[in-house]
Amino acid sequence: MSSSALKSVVLATLLVCGACRGGGGVANAPAPAAPQSWTIGVAPGVSLYVESLGHGKDTLVLLHGGPGLSAANVLPDFAPLGDQFTIVSYDQRGAGRSTLIDDSTRVTLGAHLADLEALRSQLHLERMTLVGHSWGGGLAVRYALAHPTRVQRLVLIDPLPPRRGVFLTEFSKTLSSWMDSATRAKAAAANQLLASGADAMAGCREYWSIFQNGYFANPRQHKPMKGEWCVGSAAGARAALRANRWTTASIGRWDWTAEAKTLLTPTLIIHGAQDPLPLAGSREWLAALPQSRLLIVKDAGHYPFVEQPDIVMSAIGAFARGVWPPGAVAAP
Repeated sequence: MSSSALKSVVLATLLVCGACRGGGGVANAPAPAAPQSWTIGVAPGVSLYVESLGHGKDTLVLLHGGPGLSAANVLPDFAPLGDQFTIVSYDQRGAGRSTLIDDSTRVTLGAHLADLEALRSQLHLERMTLVGHSWGGGLAVRYALAHPTRVQRLVLIDPLPPRRGVFLTEFSKTLSSWMDSATRAKAAAANQLLASGADAMAGCREYWSIFQNGYFANPRQHKPMKGEWCVGSAAGARAALRANRWTTASIGRWDWTAEAKTLLTPTLIIHGAQDPLPLAGSREWLAALPQSRLLIVKDAGHYPFVEQPDIVMSAIGAFARGVWPPGAVAAP
């Protein structure tokens, strides 16, 4: 998307877009433009909090995980791509800094898809390159199935599997398997403080300072992430819990495998080799999506862009320019 088109939506002060430098890597890139933020209305009484960083000519739309997390959880770690692209992300409806909703019928997969389409329209993006992490990967695929002419490429990072199966059960077990009883008790107390205690933000910060470790290849020693788990208000932090529950309920016991076989959008799947979310789920996406390749990142868990940023950012940068990155393999 041209810089002038995006500026017409968010005003000239919001984004500083320049010519894309190209090139294969992201090392030694100048610092991207400082993150900018604004809100957009997507439905009666519903606004989304939107952030962007970078000054590249082309735009990537980054979808966070959860459901119920925020743009702040993923966007800061994508700063190395800011010299090549403008990266736009947003807090999905019902949580974070977007409008908080107390009606479960308005926080569903269908509502999330409509919000993403409204964002695309208001940014004047004819076609998007979507980068979805975890739950955001599933959202990206569902959007591409609903609006195939609006998606140029898909990047799925440790994505929600194409079917429920046993993947999430295994994920939950592995995610906390590193904890001893004392750590589990601390996490449970922090979660209770977040859910109903006097200081939800303190509970949120304490809970995620413990629980996040299970997402990484080595829970006891890992590179710190730039992203944040707890932003906005106490009400927003608590709303994340119900947004997660309501969105998950709306997809039920999903199986999107058959539909995925009809999607011809070029798709790069990236999966950390030590992700507690089983690699088998990404392999099923690879088998289902006709124009896909899988890149397995060694020494990385559920956030490979944190643990192996050079590999992941270079891969995304190359793919967004139409080149399959080294190591990305097609289905056998």
